[in-house]
Amino acid sequence: MYRDLTDRGKIRLYCYVGNIIGGPESSETDYLFWRVVNIGRGSVLVTSVGGALSEKNFMINPRTLPKMLVPGDYLSEYTDDLSILDKDLKYLCAWDSLGKVYKAPRKQLNRLKSGSEN
Repeated sequence: MYRDLTDRGKIRLYCYVGNIIGGPESSETDYLFWRVVNIGRGSVLVTSVGGALSEKNFMINPRTLPKMLVPGDYLSEYTDDLSILDKDLKYLCAWDSLGKVYKAPRKQLNRLKSGSEN
């Protein structure tokens, strides 16, 4: 019975700055990526990605959302607007269909803000 109660989806969020190489979208532009991975034992419906500034939340224009992530599945979203990586940024996150917020680790956020993330 305990296992049945704990068979839920769990999201791990990675945020980083990178480029797109190869394919029709290849460019030298830097993008901010959200990589959302379901590390739990149940499915999760991810509805949006974005973050929070000091006074308001923001969401990016999704390319593949909403998406049902089964265990072990992932998705990637990105934006070319790096202006959100300023001092007013509180966190980067993903939201699921139940309204739960999955935040990126603070260590990643601090690296992104300081510009040392590869």
